[in-house]
Amino acid sequence: PGVISKRSEERKAARRARDSLRKKKIAPENDFFSPVDALSYGSNAQKPDLDSETFKIKKEKFINNLAVSKEEAHRILMETAIQSLSHLWIAERRKRLTASNSVFVCNRLPHTKCDNIVKRILYSNFESSCMKYGKKHEKDAIEELKKMGIKIKSSGLFIDENLPFLAATPDGLIDDDGTVEIKCPSSCSVLTPKESILKRKITFWTIDKKKIMKLKVLTLNTYIISKFRVNYIFPKGNTAYLLSGRHME
Repeated sequence: PGVISKRSEERKAARRARDSLRKKKIAPENDFFSPVDALSYGSNAQKPDLDSETFKIKKEKFINNLAVSKEEAHRILMETAIQSLSHLWIAERRKRLTASNSVFVCNRLPHTKCDNIVKRILYSNFESSCMKYGKKHEKDAIEELKKMGIKIKSSGLFIDENLPFLAATPDGLIDDDGTVEIKCPSSCSVLTPKESILKRKITFWTIDKKKIMKLKVLTLNTYIISKFRVNYIFPKGNTAYLLSGRHME
């Protein structure tokens, strides 16, 4: 009984020590900020603690610093085309609103918090299995387009000359006035384009009453082009789509 009682007391003492450590745990990052400060600093920041006039001045200064000459824009375009996902591409893209992020900004409601959008633009390096699948088969899709007699050049980061806070990296270029946007959704890997559309796996294409497949007028890409002047960079706005490695016939 004496040994059992001793072990019982030891277990109780160990439990009390664990409870004491748990109560003394370090406060989370947000506890270092007051409720007011939390809106201006940290991962939940919604608004900088600047008066409107100071904020306006800093915003204009930041946007003005984004401006690049034609020569500099061309250099960035060429260097990022040669080295896809290079440090230069990441750095220049992070400072601007790009085609892939524009839709999230455009569709944001006034009451929607901005922190997730900011994190996506500045810090996101997450790649889902679907994204990896698309990147893996992007070259296959381009090769299929080339078989159709379409000459495609690799593309780097385009920066809008008049609105330097806007940028885009097309999947490819056709001549001097056409872009290529490749879509290789993993959910359609064993389906034809027509089957994918009918099963609503593909939503930016539609089939009309005459059974003709057409690109919808308002897709994420055309929305971005019309709203954010990507058509200024690519005047004719020619865009070729290829789904799952099969061209639309």
